[in-house]
Amino acid sequence: MKRASVAHEFCRPPALQTDERAGTSEGEATLAPLAPTGQTDNPITRTRWEQVGAKPDLAVPAADAQKVGHAALLRELIKASTNPEEQADLQDTLAKVEADALDPPVYVPQG
Repeated sequence: MKRASVAHEFCRPPALQTDERAGTSEGEATLAPLAPTGQTDNPITRTRWEQVGAKPDLAVPAADAQKVGHAALLRELIKASTNPEEQADLQDTLAKVEADALDPPVYVPQG
């Protein structure tokens, strides 16, 4: 399994699946507790995320995460490129990202 790099601050997300039987049934409000019905394991480390949270590869404040992630990706692309012209373009883009002179990229889900 391949893994993506993540830039964000440390967080403790609700990782457990729950049984979704609570809610409204034909106009009647029902109140019921949601109990965990599954476990979420990290496929890489084989450990549980419960009460541990997700640790990002690049730990930065949430407000800086997109910029830091964008810069890290550009550095990897520069390293991987063998085309001097492409490297120069990527270096120029990296300098703009680091100087906050470039709008952040807009990511659009595929599919």
